[in-house]
Amino acid sequence: MKGKWYKSRPWKWTLIGMSHIFSVILIISLVWVMNCPEAIQRMLESRTINYEETNAISQQMLTDTMHILGYIEAENRFETDGKYDGDKIIDITELTVGDRMTSGENVYGIAYRLDDLISWEEAFREDRINSSSSGGVMKDPIVVCEKKDHTYEYYYFSEFKKKIDDGEFRFVMETEDMTSFDILNQLKNGNWYEGSYSGNRYAVMEKEGEIRYVNCWNYDGYWIEEMFAPEGANSLLDIVNEDSRWNGRLESAYNAVQTAFDTLASEKTQYENGLEEYEEGNTNLTYLYADKENKKLYTNCEEYGEYDDLEQSVSEMKKAGQYILVKPTLKGFESNIDGAGSQAWKSHVEAYGTVSKDFLYAAKVDTTYPIHDSYESAADLYNAAADKAGTFCMLGIISLIGLLIAIVWLTIVAGRVPEDKEVHLNRFDDVKTEIAAALVIGLWIGCVAILGFSLDSISMGLTYDTGYASSELALNHPALWACVCGMAVASCGWFLVGWLSLVRRIKARTVWKNSALRWLMIRLHRGWNWAVTYIPSMWKLCIALGVFLITQWLMASGEWVLVMSGLAAEAVVVLYIIRQECGKKQILKGVKRIAEGEVDYKIPVEKLKGEEREIAEYINKIGEGLDAAVEASLKNERLKTDLITNVSHDIKTPLTSIINYIDLLKRENFTDPKVLGYLDVLESKAQRLKTLTEDVVEASKVSSGNVNLQYMDIDLAEMIQQTSGEFSEKFEKRRLKEVLSLPEEPAIICADGQRMWRVIENIYNNAAKYAMEGTRIYADLKVEEKTVAFSLKNISEQPLNISADELTERFIRGDISRSTEGSGLGLSIAKNITELMHGDFEIYLDGDLFRVTITMPRVIK
Repeated sequence: MKGKWYKSRPWKWTLIGMSHIFSVILIISLVWVMNCPEAIQRMLESRTINYEETNAISQQMLTDTMHILGYIEAENRFETDGKYDGDKIIDITELTVGDRMTSGENVYGIAYRLDDLISWEEAFREDRINSSSSGGVMKDPIVVCEKKDHTYEYYYFSEFKKKIDDGEFRFVMETEDMTSFDILNQLKNGNWYEGSYSGNRYAVMEKEGEIRYVNCWNYDGYWIEEMFAPEGANSLLDIVNEDSRWNGRLESAYNAVQTAFDTLASEKTQYENGLEEYEEGNTNLTYLYADKENKKLYTNCEEYGEYDDLEQSVSEMKKAGQYILVKPTLKGFESNIDGAGSQAWKSHVEAYGTVSKDFLYAAKVDTTYPIHDSYESAADLYNAAADKAGTFCMLGIISLIGLLIAIVWLTIVAGRVPEDKEVHLNRFDDVKTEIAAALVIGLWIGCVAILGFSLDSISMGLTYDTGYASSELALNHPALWACVCGMAVASCGWFLVGWLSLVRRIKARTVWKNSALRWLMIRLHRGWNWAVTYIPSMWKLCIALGVFLITQWLMASGEWVLVMSGLAAEAVVVLYIIRQECGKKQILKGVKRIAEGEVDYKIPVEKLKGEEREIAEYINKIGEGLDAAVEASLKNERLKTDLITNVSHDIKTPLTSIINYIDLLKRENFTDPKVLGYLDVLESKAQRLKTLTEDVVEASKVSSGNVNLQYMDIDLAEMIQQTSGEFSEKFEKRRLKEVLSLPEEPAIICADGQRMWRVIENIYNNAAKYAMEGTRIYADLKVEEKTVAFSLKNISEQPLNISADELTERFIRGDISRSTEGSGLGLSIAKNITELMHGDFEIYLDGDLFRVTITMPRVIK
């Protein structure tokens, strides 16, 4: 075992732990290097690449630009003449569609005051008003009315009912089953939809008798409870009714309102946050946005504040630092930053900027970093990471090599132990191959997804809070590193679980044997064999089922004759199936009772018919045969027992006389050595015959259970110690050394003392006779929570040429043992007595090793 330490469990766990450590170091190195690719280039080319030369600064500037332009747009939306204007008219179409310009007028038909929209949006977001998205119910349902020209008018139910009650409107189609009251009640409950009630249309007539609407129903589209009236109308329904651009598009109007809420909420947040962090003196970033159509200029540098000096200001910005210049065309894009994407910059400026089609946006970063801001921090982090990139690159290579070595080593020793050359599987290896693979992959994906989601959330939060790319910040943030390390540990752990399980299955050749696909194929094959075997004998049931199915198909016509025929057929089939099942249950019950030992049981056949009756009769005949066989066996066993007992008793009486006369002869003073030798042989053989006779009688009693046991509490340790002392002389004669191991605590059992002594004596006597001379005999007594176990093991003098079970049979000894004294009943008697006292008697053979173990219930005082 010492030479196979590399297979030991501690060393395997050490390799697994090292694999996880290598994985973490490898992932950390990869993340570090991936965040600083220019640093690797710098290392390979032996030159310096600063943060200002990377695309990272362009990304950071782009993020800041989106914040700045978003605020400028919100400012134009919320302010008039530089001040917040709550009465400003906001057209929701201008707010949500196209270039999102704000004219301050109602252009597309639906417009609200700015303050009204903001209050409405806050109530909607806080669920203080009902809407279909929140699962609310309309307090006043909307009724849709269709005109002859297929245009529509919308009413709140209360308004529509008033017109009905005042006689201004009335329904044209009324029946006893559906009156005006019923129709209004359905409309009030919001349950009357277009096409309801078998497609009936309920026209509405004016009081003059002309048809006003050809149909009416409840509106069932998306809706939001109105808090404020739109500009120039009492409600949104009025606009949809009167403006042809919105007629029939009520759901579109509501959706436009919700989209306006989303846009307004985002811009309101940007407007409230302001641009304090981007004011001159707070950042190394200088920006300039010029709306050339309206001749407006937005900048954080007082020096560039004059619109007339725009070109000069741009020229000044380009003289120092890293800059970006964006114009409406890609041709006008300029930058001194490598990798700055012109298309990305142009699209972002157009998306986040104002509506001007003729604009100019310029931004630059003072790379001397006179102000301690996010740009300086990002540059410091990048430079620090770049300096360590070479070290981490080397660590990554070493970790990769170490990880591969550990995996190869684990692959070689997977399923192996130092004690033997067998392949050992664990509980997970017993799971079906495909199911195990799915579990491992699923759990790995789950762990990585959770950690990846956490990583993404933290990364987005850092980007939003700091305003620059989180990839640089990640190199100095513990939470992000924790997620990365967690992903490495999860990936390595689940990979090893799946890979090593697959390796063990391959070595044990159970990949296919324990496959779910194989299991399914076997079940299908068995099902096919069953069908081929049994379906031909079930033709009656198949015909009945076919008739049943055909009858069901005919019933679809709805004819009452066929319906009654179908019901009758179903009743017949059900009765037949019930009768069949009852017969099967009756046969199964009989088979179980016979199998449980009640061989004289007879299955009632009076109510069985056909094949079932025939099967039951054959089973009854089998039971009769078994009963006769069991009776004959018991009779033979009784005859054997009686014969052994009688013969032993008949031998015992003259044998006792022989032993007594031998004793009398020895008391005579014979001096002839030959006579004395003859007497010794006679005495020895007579005593052996007496022992054999007693063993035969004892074995007969024990096997028949004709033994009276006197149970008492016995300390088995004391009994073994006493027996060991009595056999010490026999052991010394054959140069046997006993190694006795007894517990310190008492080993109390409940047994018959005399019989238990016979059991211990028999197994000690067996060891004294058949153990190899000059060897050790190990006697161990162990006290466990509920049992007391005694084992005696020795090396046999001759090869054991029979099985362990045969050794406990009567008159059984090994071939070489037949030249020794003994009856061949010792172990059989010991086993039977032990089992009578509710114990276990077990013999174990391994080559020449012989071990007997006796286990008895423990008595706890």
